[in-house]
Amino acid sequence: MEDVFARAYYVIAASGAKGQTDGFLRPSERNKGAMVKPQSSGLGGGLWVGPFRDDFGAHVLQNPLSKRGWVLQEWALARRTIYLTRSQTYWECVEAVRCETLTKGYK
Repeated sequence: MEDVFARAYYVIAASGAKGQTDGFLRPSERNKGAMVKPQSSGLGGGLWVGPFRDDFGAHVLQNPLSKRGWVLQEWALARRTIYLTRSQTYWECVEAVRCETLTKGYK
């Protein structure tokens, strides 16, 4: 498995799944927020404001997937990982951890 994870361009982790038969591609459980500045023309959806929801520890490190033994080698060997959680998506590389709200970096 060392070659698989070490040579992978990125690894996708189904961090929102409770078990091997639980799907993970579903609408997230996040609050939608509120539109504070509508887009008048062109592409885009204006400016949305929502509650702070960045919690890498709770969403990734303390989820059911992270409690499995084989995940340790995946975490240690992968150069880049995309964590799909029920709250939001996180991206981890050797430099930092980022989330889809881009409000906070970890590491």
